Amino acid sequence: MTFLQRLCLALLSFNYLFSIEAQASTPSETKVESQTHWTSTWYAPIDTAGQTLAPTNIRQWVRLSIGGEQIRLHFSNLHGQTPLVLSSVYIARSKGSDKHDSEQQKEVFFSGIGTAIIPPGEEVTSDAIELKTNALEELAISFYLPTGASPSSVHNTAMQNALLLPGKNISKTSNWYDGKKDDTRYFLNEVEVLGAEKARAIVAFGDSLTDGVGIENDRYHRWTDFLAQRLQQNPQTRDVAVLNAGIAGNRLMRDAKAPFIGIAGLKRFDAEVLQRPGVSAVIVSIGTNDISANGAFKESSEFVSPEELIEGYRALIKAAHAKGIKIYGATIKPRGGAKGILPHTPEAEAMRLQINQWIRESAEFDAVIDFDLMLRDPEQTHRLLSRYDSGDHTHPNASGYSVMAQGIDLRLFRAH
Repeated sequence: MTFLQRLCLALLSFNYLFSIEAQASTPSETKVESQTHWTSTWYAPIDTAGQTLAPTNIRQWVRLSIGGEQIRLHFSNLHGQTPLVLSSVYIARSKGSDKHDSEQQKEVFFSGIGTAIIPPGEEVTSDAIELKTNALEELAISFYLPTGASPSSVHNTAMQNALLLPGKNISKTSNWYDGKKDDTRYFLNEVEVLGAEKARAIVAFGDSLTDGVGIENDRYHRWTDFLAQRLQQNPQTRDVAVLNAGIAGNRLMRDAKAPFIGIAGLKRFDAEVLQRPGVSAVIVSIGTNDISANGAFKESSEFVSPEELIEGYRALIKAAHAKGIKIYGATIKPRGGAKGILPHTPEAEAMRLQINQWIRESAEFDAVIDFDLMLRDPEQTHRLLSRYDSGDHTHPNASGYSVMAQGIDLRLFRAH
């Protein structure tokens, strides 16, 4: 960090602390908010330390799964080694591509001021923003990093293009013609809405299948996107949000070792499912990378047996039930024909079949969602059906993700 950046950070810190102290003597709105119902409507877990950034403008897009009367944003500095300064944060309805509705945009505040300083490893939630939103509406969120980031905290596989524009602060302007596209989600990790009292959320907890690998960017063709659309078409489920907690390359039982990504699913389940506001159910679709890793590493410490993986699922079930959350188990899809660094082997196929049999027959999950049956080739059940294959024999294409969403029984998510 340069001298000017350190000076900027010091001045911002002074102003930020002065503002907090001043607000301590003003009437609090906590009592009002405690009587309202906030629900997460969009989510993207921070999973990786990204590139170091100079002072930069960043614009990102999110599509809400449900709407509300107010909105608030969460930003994370999970992997940062220095405080992260956010300034000139704006939210607006999207006008597509690199544009937003600058005439209707709202400035975002944090404890009453337009700057947030996030310590390393921490996150911050914005003040409530007076912006009425609708389900499936796309919003543009822009901000400026006056001191850059070292390193950035990102969701690595966004399947959504952000725009990055280094240099002076232009966050408020509508068109960023010189912005560089980047398929990474920076710092923004959650959006909440203030809505109907009966609003609730489903978390899709998984790996690259849930992250949407295999689709085109910016098309909203993940299975979670298609599920959100189906829920809106049904009057009994229009108040149900869908939160995507997928991390491409994630394992349930082990922390990441290349080529895998993120801390073990067992470790992140509490923060990314149990602590999300308004969650009533979770769909668990993870385990294929634990199976693949058995053939990728020589170290015995990386090996996961079928029995250990089943015990991992049982730990998730116990934790969800302790919070009164329904938990639905998804079978593991086929990946026969996959090559490269993680080829599908006969041993992996045998373990996949064993795990799927347990998911279907144990009755330990509250219900089973059979992604394997939906996607497999009936003539070669170890392979994806060709019309659903993105080409890598591991991930579905948009048609495959649509079939997955269509195969989920919406009665699982009705209010009880």
